[in-house]
Amino acid sequence: MKSILVSPKNTKEYDFVLEILNRMNVKISELSEEQIEDFGMSYLMKEKDNGKKMTRKELNQYLENA
Repeated sequence: MKSILVSPKNTKEYDFVLEILNRMNVKISELSEEQIEDFGMSYLMKEKDNGKKMTRKELNQYLENA
């Protein structure tokens, strides 16, 4: 089964989404800011993985545009 990553814009929206998912008995996994950053970085690395090396400057430019 696929997963969905939801990023509420504020605490009120977060609580609302959490309440709906709980009522539907949907399994919920919360991620810390660090885990979200790690996930994003691994996604970018996988997307860029073409066997070529990337300089630090290229990486910074890529992350700024992502």
